[in-house]
Amino acid sequence: MSIKLCPCQSNKNYDDCCGPIIEKKQVASSAEALMRSRYTAYVKGFAQHIIDTTHPDHRDDCDEESITAWSKGATWHGLDIMDSSEGYVEFIAHFSEKGIRKQHHEKSTFKKIDNEWFFDEGKVMAMKVDKVGRNDPCSCGSGKKYKKCCGR
Repeated sequence: MSIKLCPCQSNKNYDDCCGPIIEKKQVASSAEALMRSRYTAYVKGFAQHIIDTTHPDHRDDCDEESITAWSKGATWHGLDIMDSSEGYVEFIAHFSEKGIRKQHHEKSTFKKIDNEWFFDEGKVMAMKVDKVGRNDPCSCGSGKKYKKCCGR
């Protein structure tokens, strides 16, 4: 039997973490659990879960095609939960697009309707970007100097 760790980096088995939430076998027990399941849905390409877990007042803003394009166009590297409390999660999702490593830093609010959590709003945080010197290691993770890699 192989154990598949959940992409949300909870160190739990997918079937004991985000899987049952995505498969609608159970509801998320907290805003953080829902946020983790939404990250996992992006990793696995389950756009419908993103739409279904968006607050009904905001679902018209969801575009399945755009969600799917971002989900499948990115390589997902991990999730860091920076802060979490009742109805609030701050996180950083790490991913790459076209070989360039990026981060999505967001402060999100969640609301409960009939004992079920929904994503309500997110505020994307500006990321501090350090200037990369020509002789610094490339941020793509290749191990090469910036000038010999992405800085060409």
